[in-house]
Amino acid sequence: MPKPMASIQLDKTLNVPLFGDYLPGKLDGAYIKRSKLDVRVVGILYSTQRDDSQVIVQTADGTEHAFKMGDIIPGGAVIMQISPDGVVVKRDGVLESLSLPKRQLIFEPPAKPLN
Repeated sequence: MPKPMASIQLDKTLNVPLFGDYLPGKLDGAYIKRSKLDVRVVGILYSTQRDDSQVIVQTADGTEHAFKMGDIIPGGAVIMQISPDGVVVKRDGVLESLSLPKRQLIFEPPAKPLN
């Protein structure tokens, strides 16, 4: 027997976070697991104004797209937070992190003077 409409509506209301989604301050992986999505963060345009930040994501086929807070990225995850180091997404009710890869700069040693 199907549930009455009022009961379904009550279930939806009770499952909504009253104070929003909790997002830890750190993206170091200790709090949020690394995402298994088949996308790669290739750039972050960070702003102190939360809604002005953007993330550039490369999909498996090599195309790149820019996304803002609340957008849904390929794989069905919603962008919850953008920081200078990475992105927190919510997929299937679980928070996951996507990090911006850090590349170490390697400089060649200075040339030796000619004698």
